[in-house]
Amino acid sequence: MSSIVEYMEQQRSRDSLLAVLEHLQECDMIEDDRARGITRQIIGERTLDNLTERQIYRYEQDVFPLVDVDCDGHCETKIDITDLENAYLREMELGGVYCQHCMYDIENIPE
Repeated sequence: MSSIVEYMEQQRSRDSLLAVLEHLQECDMIEDDRARGITRQIIGERTLDNLTERQIYRYEQDVFPLVDVDCDGHCETKIDITDLENAYLREMELGGVYCQHCMYDIENIPE
């Protein structure tokens, strides 16, 4: 894979992570005040590189489980970070957090 393709994929993943973190902030899904502050820092700096060890620990405890999410569907996989914001946005409508594949299956089940 070319370096430009790798860079674009990394940038897309970073942008997706930031969008998910913004969504988590807007919906008050992060309960710990310190974790919310860390999330604001990540969004503002657009990177996780500047976190201290203590901040990384808090991120891993309180935020990462909201970013590293299992699909509630039949596939038993993690939801790709590029699809996670949409999964959270459709959670109430679909009754769970689903990957794109399972969303498609749910939407196309004949009634």
